[in-house]
Amino acid sequence: MEGTPVLTTEIGLMLAVLTLLVVLFITEWVRIDVAAMSVMTLLGILNLVPPEKLFLGFSSNAVIAVIAIMIIGAGLDKAGVMSKVVNIILHLGGTTEKNILPVVLGTVAGISGFMQNIGAAALFVPVLKRIAVRTDIPITRLLMPMGFSAILGGTMTMVGCSSLIILNDLLLNANASLPQGVAAIQPFSLFAPLPIGLTLIFVGITYFTLAGQWVLPTRMHFAVEHDDYFHKRYAVTPETLHLAEQRVEDSPCHQFIPDAEQSEHSHHFWAALGFLALALVLIICTNIQLSLALFIGAMGMIISGVISVEEAYKRISWQTIFLLGSLIPLGTAVQSTGTADWVAYYVVSCIGDMPLWMIQTVLAILATCFTLVMSNVGTTILLVPLAITIAIQTNANPALFALTVALATSNTFLLPTHQVNALLMELGGYRVKDYIRAGGVMTVLFLVVLIPMLNLMFA
Repeated sequence: MEGTPVLTTEIGLMLAVLTLLVVLFITEWVRIDVAAMSVMTLLGILNLVPPEKLFLGFSSNAVIAVIAIMIIGAGLDKAGVMSKVVNIILHLGGTTEKNILPVVLGTVAGISGFMQNIGAAALFVPVLKRIAVRTDIPITRLLMPMGFSAILGGTMTMVGCSSLIILNDLLLNANASLPQGVAAIQPFSLFAPLPIGLTLIFVGITYFTLAGQWVLPTRMHFAVEHDDYFHKRYAVTPETLHLAEQRVEDSPCHQFIPDAEQSEHSHHFWAALGFLALALVLIICTNIQLSLALFIGAMGMIISGVISVEEAYKRISWQTIFLLGSLIPLGTAVQSTGTADWVAYYVVSCIGDMPLWMIQTVLAILATCFTLVMSNVGTTILLVPLAITIAIQTNANPALFALTVALATSNTFLLPTHQVNALLMELGGYRVKDYIRAGGVMTVLFLVVLIPMLNLMFA
């Protein structure tokens, strides 16, 4: 190992900026996107990132890919593709919890592999409410497993979650500053993490199917809360509402659609599927850049009328875009100022004598802890350069260590700090202790599966 790195003024400032970012994320004094933009501005003021490079994150491959995925997901929803999926689930799932869970969780996970997990989860909330009402299954036994599956589904592909989308960009940036003699790190293909993601999903579904009755709370909060509201405002009892809903759905007129509208709906349905397929074919079968392939699919949906450009703008989560674009310069600064090397030296001095799989596990645990208090994007940007440096210093595979960090940022089950968990906590009336109980086991299972599978696939 080379000599001890010197704590320079730049490194000291960079550590202070990182501390400020973590404090802002934990305390939520301001919104996380505002915190990220403030820190990006501070990097420019302190000249830790050159002004000409400060805003390049907003035009990065990762940001454009995220925008395109959001538009594609909105188009699929608007065209009725998701409604077809829902009908199939209700047909296959039956009325028992053990039959419904595998179908719902598997479907949500599959969808989440190609769209934002928060969108996949939100899409299934009304479906699960209806299932809970019809089957008398407590909504709390459905919402949390569904949310966890949406998060797990994002580990199947390199476009399944923001941390994996941004990973290849970070690898390419790292190649520019690799030590002489170290081979360039190759980016991952679209389905590179698929076996790992499928295994994680299988373990998650099995866990909730077998142990859900013991680790999940039994409350009907969601259905009761909303029925109590429909009752107070409109003087309608829950029993009357459910009976009316059932009669409307059973009515032969319920499925009536005028011919012109039905034809247009069918056109949009197949157009949405076609442009999704086109984007995937371009990604898998050509060397076209990921962002361009996805953007072709998104523009196809807009031009064909599947979704209007106004609707597309509304369905883009601009908070996510500004968060992502603002944090990208942070990763550049961590590496260019020598901060990653400085931190890596002291991390390696503590764990450098461990076997490589133990060092890898420490990185995964570190990423898990970080992502509980800050975004998975922020954690990935902060820790991937560190993981690459540690891998080089310990003669490990830099790509393997980087992927370990990116996947471990999806291990966000212990606290309701992830967007999906925060959404479902309010809707399902969950408490923090509910996440600790059910999510604690899932967190351990995630790590137990992740490390062996990574080494089996990439070591």
